[in-house]
Amino acid sequence: METIIYPELGQTTNAQIEFKCSHSGGFYLSTDLNLSGRGIRMSGDGSNNTRGKKIYQVTTKAMDKLKAMYTCCYIALLD
Repeated sequence: METIIYPELGQTTNAQIEFKCSHSGGFYLSTDLNLSGRGIRMSGDGSNNTRGKKIYQVTTKAMDKLKAMYTCCYIALLD
């Protein structure tokens, strides 16, 4: 079970991967790790990210494998 973080409440994390759901299915994740493989596509190299993290779009199956290998947390946004 991954941790749920609410950035608007000032919560932070030390997880290796932070993720949120994608509107098109799958997930968007941010990390310092260099990820590759089936179902993993880089969306940003970190140059446009305020914290310098790389952005990836991953499928549900790829995310399940990443959760088993790394510490992950879900980034929830308050509406």
